[in-house]
Amino acid sequence: MEDNHNTVISAINSPVTLTKTIAAYSTEAGVNNGWYLIASPLAADVDPTTVDGMITADEGEGEDVVLTYDLYRFDQAENLEWLNYRAGAFNLVNGQGYLYASKNGTTLTFTGMPYSGNGQVDLVYSSNAQEFKGWNLVGNPFSQIAYIADERSFYTMNAQGSEIEPATSTSIESMEGIFVIAEEEGETMTFTTEEPNGNKSMLSLNLSNSHNVIDRAIVRFDEGRQLPKFQLNPNHTKVYILHDNKDYAVVNADEMGEMPVSFKAESNGSYTLSFNAEGVSFAYLHLIDNLTDKDVDLLAGASTGSATYTFEANTTDYENRFKLVFVCGDANDDSDFAFYSNGSFVINNEGMATVQVIDVAGRILKSESIVGCASFNFNAAPGVYMLRLVNGDNVKVQKVVVR
Repeated sequence: MEDNHNTVISAINSPVTLTKTIAAYSTEAGVNNGWYLIASPLAADVDPTTVDGMITADEGEGEDVVLTYDLYRFDQAENLEWLNYRAGAFNLVNGQGYLYASKNGTTLTFTGMPYSGNGQVDLVYSSNAQEFKGWNLVGNPFSQIAYIADERSFYTMNAQGSEIEPATSTSIESMEGIFVIAEEEGETMTFTTEEPNGNKSMLSLNLSNSHNVIDRAIVRFDEGRQLPKFQLNPNHTKVYILHDNKDYAVVNADEMGEMPVSFKAESNGSYTLSFNAEGVSFAYLHLIDNLTDKDVDLLAGASTGSATYTFEANTTDYENRFKLVFVCGDANDDSDFAFYSNGSFVINNEGMATVQVIDVAGRILKSESIVGCASFNFNAAPGVYMLRLVNGDNVKVQKVVVR
């Protein structure tokens, strides 16, 4: 698909002229592609009528009139959180984001003095908000690519312009809006034009149908901030992670463990989950399908270039569909090497070894030979167990609590 979210800068000194290409909104039945999260790169407030190509004349007359554009601002405290420009005109404020679509496609042209401030944006946490408390649609204030200084996770519009998705990149294009969340009153965030140091460490779970990636969830193994699940249309197909009894799109994880992955289909059909790791390696990475009991070794798939899982789903399926089981890093480090998951001990190991399960009385309940990272069935009653891993002259012992 052609990238319609391009940005062209025709001048770098003040005043500037900046353009953003907007593809036509899709009018096919059941399709709502073509939405953009936009932002003004100019220092002063901007009347949308002064942005060439933004406020276009509607087509037709009377009952046959056809709208040629839509422009919204977002306010978490309003009963109707999307405020349409047609219902009440507003200016575009630097640092804020807006939702825009064009029926025929257009080129937005901003002309004026570019923003040259410190990049700090005030966030709103409204006590009057209900479902959308803390959510803010903000925008890159600069006339060039920017980043968020505090490693905050955020949402961007997907390539189709149909739904927002958690961002895998740290960069934000000029004239691009993003969704972030504030967790308390008086919170601020800072955009910067300097790329932050450090590597992002994460695993992306990309959900697609037969045509496009339609949603995403991310497991982060760095210090980045978590991000609750948020959709423009709550009825859209979604993949998310249940954490602390809330739905999340981005969560933090330890280097070993399991992660519930939920899924809700908007329509019956075939879907695919693909997995992309960035800045992190895995010694063990399995996806468990709770509906079919299928255990998918994603590392084996990755070695053949197909770390994916395709499945059939119905709208009536229970949402607690999947579980990730993982061990990060090398198999022979000095960290914990085992954990218990769904009736099995998962062992992080390299080469041939023997693993023993020992109870608190010192009795060996099971001894098994393994090769590499492995799991073996053990119907453990709740309690404390010691696992001993013998790999040549190297012996490791770890306590595992089964709840």
